[in-house]
Amino acid sequence: GQKWERHTRSGPSTYIFDAVTDRSGENLYVLTLDGIRRFNQSTRTEQLFFQPEIPSNTVRDGLIDKNDHLWVVFDNTGQGVGRYDGRRWQFIHTGNSNLPFGGLSFIAIDTSKTDIWVAGSFGVARLRADRSWEIHSSQQISGNSNWYVQGLVIDRFN
Repeated sequence: GQKWERHTRSGPSTYIFDAVTDRSGENLYVLTLDGIRRFNQSTRTEQLFFQPEIPSNTVRDGLIDKNDHLWVVFDNTGQGVGRYDGRRWQFIHTGNSNLPFGGLSFIAIDTSKTDIWVAGSFGVARLRADRSWEIHSSQQISGNSNWYVQGLVIDRFN
């Protein structure tokens, strides 16, 4: 755009981890230490998502997939990954999948737009389209189990 628009809010924290927009640019999702805020640009409305609607208020990273669904990761909670389809949430975590650890910091989508990659203190994992996990531990990747993944980049080879 040509002009900055300022959004302010009251509350205990203004720490923002990430912000993503849907494919139309109509909805802006702001991921914070206090949950998720969705700003609708057309209706000028705001919707808040925080505990207990989502499992943790600390939402570290997010993306929009090819179906316009919001995917997020929750940090240091054991709560893993959340997916929002515009109406309801689904959660994938250590209790309902073989995700090895729920404290996640980063999320990315591969070039086919079907597989979701997450990273955190355990290493890296890929959620395949069939909802199975492919897991690469810190020990496997670096030879050091204390190694913490600090980011994800997807190239054309995935």
